[in-house]
Amino acid sequence: VNTYVLVANTGSTASTLRATLLREGSTPLTADIPIGAGVRQNVDVQGLFPSAFGTRFGMLVEPTPGATAVPLVVEWAHYADAAGMPWSAGAAALGTCAPK
Repeated sequence: VNTYVLVANTGSTASTLRATLLREGSTPLTADIPIGAGVRQNVDVQGLFPSAFGTRFGMLVEPTPGATAVPLVVEWAHYADAAGMPWSAGAAALGTCAPK
């Protein structure tokens, strides 16, 4: 199973985002991610938060405290193997955020 959060900064200013992993029954984990202006990048959840592998979680993506608020598009993508074929099953969901 592979889970990714794909983040797009649709604005014209770079920023730093905070990814907060909200684990079921556990303390949240955080990591800061720099993102350039007009950039779309993948965040490998297992690579960023190895202890999350095999657990249920949600993720909050927002500017780090004091960072510039930028318009974001955030997509969650989950891939799994099925019938012996790598990445042949999966799901995705999309969200957007405009700076306040």
